Amino acid sequence: DSLDEKQILQTAVQALGEGLDVLSCNAALYDLSSKTAIVHYEYTTSFTPVQGRVMSMDNAPWLYEQLLTGQYFQFCSLFPNPARGRVSMLVCPIIDDNGVLGDLWLVNDAGYGFKELELRLMQQVTNQCAIALRQARLYQASQSQVQELKRLNQLKDDFLSTVSHELRTPVANVKLATRMLGVTLARRAEAFEDPEIFTQPTELVALDQQVREKELYYLKMLQDECQREINLVNDLLDLQRLQEAQTAIATETIELNEW
Repeated sequence: DSLDEKQILQTAVQALGEGLDVLSCNAALYDLSSKTAIVHYEYTTSFTPVQGRVMSMDNAPWLYEQLLTGQYFQFCSLFPNPARGRVSMLVCPIIDDNGVLGDLWLVNDAGYGFKELELRLMQQVTNQCAIALRQARLYQASQSQVQELKRLNQLKDDFLSTVSHELRTPVANVKLATRMLGVTLARRAEAFEDPEIFTQPTELVALDQQVREKELYYLKMLQDECQREINLVNDLLDLQRLQEAQTAIATETIELNEW
């Protein structure tokens, strides 16, 4: 009923420990990359807790070689353990079709022999734990993918917002330059239609020179902003081609000292 890995194993350990009335029950998960087993969950009535203990598989190859091949077994300690004394143990791997995920332990008095019924129960519980753990991890992986998709979608929205702003900026400048160019041309037209408003001919010449300079300024602004808009659109097209792998990336050697 749960996709919480912690709740799954803690419930199994607690139920087995209480149901079978053993001294201790614990579950360890494997990290095969570092070849370690970590005790994550434990039920105990009298022993010193071992939860959190990290065990190296290389230190007990006789044990983990069998568990990693899916074999269960029970054994007893020949020499008293400093914390537990002499005990009997039953260990069963938590395994599914994709491999071993961990193991489950039952610990009891030294003279206790685990029954066939207890062994079958252990196998059933570990099988169910393996299925539940795999489902929980698949669910967590799917949730991670959902979060990644949300992040990518937000990046896309941010990108489109930025691009829209960048594309609007040259257009606004073009509109401004066009309007000012229109005002300048209108002023010249008015001046030449009624030249008598100027007291000296040189004033008309000076005005004409100023108007020409403004015309050239606004014309250059129009040209620059149009080219800027073209460059932005070309960048977007290049980005799309790169994403679709339609354009090969051309690499070149540069001199780091010059840069």
